[in-house]
Amino acid sequence: MLKIAFILQAFYGDHIGGAERQVQMLAEALREDNWETAYICERTSDKPAHERVAGMQVFALPMRKKRSAWKNKRLLCRAMDESRADIFYQRIRHPYTGLGAAHAKKLGKPFIFAAASKADVVRDKDLRQKSQSNSIQDSLFRPLNRHLEDEGILTASARILQTSEQLELLKRHYRCSGVIIPNHVVIRDDLARQQEGPLQVIWISNIKAFKRPELFIQLAENCADIDAEFIMIGSCVSPQILKDIKEAEDRIEKFSYIGPMDPVEAEKRISQASVLVNTSEFEGFPNAFQQAWIYGVPTVSLGVDPDGVISREKLGSCVSSLKDMENEVRCLLNDASLRSEIGDKAQKFSRQEYDIKQLLPKYLALFHDLLKQ
Repeated sequence: MLKIAFILQAFYGDHIGGAERQVQMLAEALREDNWETAYICERTSDKPAHERVAGMQVFALPMRKKRSAWKNKRLLCRAMDESRADIFYQRIRHPYTGLGAAHAKKLGKPFIFAAASKADVVRDKDLRQKSQSNSIQDSLFRPLNRHLEDEGILTASARILQTSEQLELLKRHYRCSGVIIPNHVVIRDDLARQQEGPLQVIWISNIKAFKRPELFIQLAENCADIDAEFIMIGSCVSPQILKDIKEAEDRIEKFSYIGPMDPVEAEKRISQASVLVNTSEFEGFPNAFQQAWIYGVPTVSLGVDPDGVISREKLGSCVSSLKDMENEVRCLLNDASLRSEIGDKAQKFSRQEYDIKQLLPKYLALFHDLLKQ
């Protein structure tokens, strides 16, 4: 039986994020295909050093700020040794990208780097810096961390990208190749639209500065005359952003902030929505997009359209300004038949393109090719 070990900073059982959710779904699909799975990640001190969670062997590393993740090198290498994995898969650029790639090479095992957004394959600029700490210590260690990340990307046995845009950026910045495998969803037979009751416009993501949550708040304020609820979902670690959200919740009657939700609850909320809104500066391929589409929920996105799929497949609209977003949201909320028409297209397209059962063979082909080398 073959075994894969995933390396991420956070565990999907502790942290609700797109990358973690993608790994969770991939691991479940691999176990159904008779693979063993392990997960190496940082966890709080109250968690056991080793445990098995829903079929996943979990190895815990101490929690570190990103600037000091290199201090986990010895423990990371030990966990990789103890996992006895045949192949290693690391997602999101991180110092663990370089540390993991180097140790996998020492072990003679394939190491895969998987991008989670274009920020992972842009070499000369840290696109996520706006949402990170910029203390003196961070500034001092950032060059070391970027070097580790770059080395890991360059020396990986293979690189997985979500979109052709990411592949082009990888080629431009790193002069190396990769394979495109889009994000996936689990398609169940019982999927059905739940859009009953009041109209709902939903925004869902881990709340960071580059996600621009203030634009959704402004949208809700601009649409105060519409009989619809504007709902924000996601965890927020920034005290200032959270303060602004709470103030908006007090000020805007039809705006509400629910906070973080586990994937099952979040999916249920999405299934009840009338429109999904995205305001990020950049994204990889948001899980929320695909979750919305499998339930027939149109998407209105401000500037983010992975490989042009929203516009090309008519799954909603990609707009260039907040005013245009407002116009599109108003149009969709006022036209139930248009929402239904777009929803039908979205459901059909997502089932054809993003079902994990359809995408798993691409992963397996890549894994087996690497193991033959």
